[in-house]
Amino acid sequence: MALSGADSGGAGVLAASFGVVAQPIPVESHIVTVATGEWPPYVTQAGPHHGPMAQVIDHVFNDAGYQIKYIFQPWKRSKQMVLEGNADILMPAYCSPDRSEIYLCSDAVITGKLVLFHRIDMPLASDETNMRLLMKGRIQLYPQDKAVGFAMLHHLYPPNRWSEITSSLGVRC
Repeated sequence: MALSGADSGGAGVLAASFGVVAQPIPVESHIVTVATGEWPPYVTQAGPHHGPMAQVIDHVFNDAGYQIKYIFQPWKRSKQMVLEGNADILMPAYCSPDRSEIYLCSDAVITGKLVLFHRIDMPLASDETNMRLLMKGRIQLYPQDKAVGFAMLHHLYPPNRWSEITSSLGVRC
């Protein structure tokens, strides 16, 4: 798998890299174990062929002579399985700088559009209100241009508080 996809905007697959924890897939086994969880409609135990992302993975590996074994479980357990060498692939996953230090990241297998859902009957808070709520721990995130967000953070709070905020999603695994 190519080490890429960090900025691809889509979900791909991750495999433990450089034998840090997991070993390369033995050719003689011809079985690739995929640790995954429910992420409908892309990956699901209930759907036909486990969903469209699993279909792509099946097709690619089957053409190379491998069989796929899916293990559906919570995300944290799936990550641990790959890190301990009990699974070969973790999917679906967005690659991040932190993750690319641990895993080999594929190119995006699927692409989608990330959006924020909100109640139509509730007005959206102002940027300043959102920054204050974020600093108080009342909300987990809010959308903002990166430069504008940092300018607002620097305007509203002293330097000793700046390290409480990050501007990147998916950096922490």
